[in-house]
Amino acid sequence: MTDPAPDTAPDPAAPYPLRWWGLAVLCCAIAILAIDITVLNFAIPAITTDLYPSATQMLWVVDVYAFVVAALLVTMGTVGDRIGRRRLLLWGAFFSLALPRSRRLFFTHTRNADRGSRVAGRCGCHVDAVHVVADQGHV
Repeated sequence: MTDPAPDTAPDPAAPYPLRWWGLAVLCCAIAILAIDITVLNFAIPAITTDLYPSATQMLWVVDVYAFVVAALLVTMGTVGDRIGRRRLLLWGAFFSLALPRSRRLFFTHTRNADRGSRVAGRCGCHVDAVHVVADQGHV
């Protein structure tokens, strides 16, 4: 007679072995928000050379990102709680990464509108990534 097979069910208290990969992906989603602001500041000389914006238009180029982020961070947190964080994270990733069209826009106001619309997706990614990291116990 043979011994019964040992119980091979995973221990629910044991941590998920691939959780660090998930943390790395979520940290990249959070870092995109800061990197985009830095890239814009380096691109200001090229924008002024190519588009000849007025001082007011250039102010909007720089500040539209901060205005939209400030307006949407709390809103996206509420939306993520209502429709689900995973769904909002995927929607935000699609909206911010799959729709880059700024290179084809030749007017300052259309670039500002495009940039403002993409930051909505990035806010969804940012808020939900922070929620998921906090829920998983990484912080």
